[in-house]
Amino acid sequence: MPSLDKLQNLFERAVALSSAERADFLDNACAGDPDLRRRVEALLRADDVNRADGGGDPDIGLRLAGDEALLGTLIEDWRLKERVGTGGMGTVFLAERHVDDFTQQAALKIVKKGMDSEQVLQRFRQERSILARLSHPNIASLLDGGVTGDGRPWFAMEYVDGVPITTYCDAQQLDIDARLALFETVCEAVHYAHRSLVVHRDLKPSNILVAANGVPKLLDFGIAKLLDDDGGELLTRTGVQVHTPAYAAPEQFRNEAITTATDVYALGVVLYELLAGRRPFEVRRTPQELRESVLTGDPPKPSTAVTQLPATEDGGHDIRTLGHPAHRTGLSAERLKRRLRGDLDTICLMALHREPGPRYTSADQMATDIRRHLDGLPVLATPDSLGYRLRKFLQRHRRGVIATAAVVTAFVALTAYYTMQLARERDIAVDERRKATEVVDFVTGLFAVADPSESRGAEVTARELLEAGAERIGTELAEQPTVRATMQRVLGEVYYSLGSRERAYQLLAGALEQLQRLYGDRHPETAT
Repeated sequence: MPSLDKLQNLFERAVALSSAERADFLDNACAGDPDLRRRVEALLRADDVNRADGGGDPDIGLRLAGDEALLGTLIEDWRLKERVGTGGMGTVFLAERHVDDFTQQAALKIVKKGMDSEQVLQRFRQERSILARLSHPNIASLLDGGVTGDGRPWFAMEYVDGVPITTYCDAQQLDIDARLALFETVCEAVHYAHRSLVVHRDLKPSNILVAANGVPKLLDFGIAKLLDDDGGELLTRTGVQVHTPAYAAPEQFRNEAITTATDVYALGVVLYELLAGRRPFEVRRTPQELRESVLTGDPPKPSTAVTQLPATEDGGHDIRTLGHPAHRTGLSAERLKRRLRGDLDTICLMALHREPGPRYTSADQMATDIRRHLDGLPVLATPDSLGYRLRKFLQRHRRGVIATAAVVTAFVALTAYYTMQLARERDIAVDERRKATEVVDFVTGLFAVADPSESRGAEVTARELLEAGAERIGTELAEQPTVRATMQRVLGEVYYSLGSRERAYQLLAGALEQLQRLYGDRHPETAT
């Protein structure tokens, strides 16, 4: 039986070739070994099916035919009902068992017939060991396990009747906040696995299923790594790459050490896909092109990626037909771009940093930033500054700020209004006081005419005083228009009371003319 290393190597070389080139390549590479060729061709066919399905599960791992003959049979208490998945080393069946008065379902995984090499068995036992140590509401739990009569290990785990997280979000038309809340739960489950010294190493939407009740479940720890495992590491040796390239971190392509930062990178890819409706790097590329992009390229910001969708005839962007996060919500690409711009761009790109060091130090830290963003708080990924904190404060307390601003504006306006009114009234009072003083001084001067020393002993009549006053108004009060108008009005009323109406009208007309000159343009009601 060919080794996994050889199968993997031949598959990766053949998958990059055209159909015609593959035949020649396999003729040479598998000469004299028809079983090897059959297995490589099975892998290529499985990969072609995955690509034809739109890349929903672009696993370029080892995929061989399952054990169809097991359908309907019993493995201990479990009856195998249908095959629900096939991986590189095992087949997964939907199984049922009847215990007392209830029926229990499970996903039963068994090593494939013909794949039960010591290397595969060791990996399988490791996956079972990993599941046994994990107990979390968002991680599919281990229910049972054992060995078949022909020596193949198996285990039964919680059956998750759900769909990939990306499919669920689009089908439920979840908005960005709801997607982030769901993703935060996934981050917490991954952090739990990390605290249990387990790195998943193959996080992708098809391994994060969401049930109808909206609860996400993390599953498939088939290539997970135990951080405290001191034994020989089978999956990190040079030349062996068992992962999903579209979600793999650069260090996985470089065959470098796998750490919790590797899962953080994959979480970044999943988040990017949930927000922007596409992966950071183009999906429809050869493995070599994708590898080069991941190792040397920089992904666009999610807010930029949503505007790189195929354009419609009117120049817009057709979101509804692309499984986009704005699917059937009525959002335009521009509105979604504004929603993603800023913190969400920064969070994604921090998780997707090419080197592990600058990424989030843990899945929990990434979940914290998601929660802080949802709560309107400054996120750790964005450089701190007074302007940034002020902007986040204003966004977080938008209603309160608007209400406060309205109250302050009204208070300032009212204060200004009453200040102006008081100033105006003060000016009027000062002006009236000045006029009163000037009127008194004028009248005092007028009656000085009746002083014997001034009139040379002759008696002065009241009419003579009025005439003298009328004459003095035109000369002495020429530079004091308000006092002049007041005196003309007063003298006019006196003349009127004495029966000299013609003279009274002349004086009153003069007073009105003065008032119109002073206030007619600014305060016509005063002149009137």
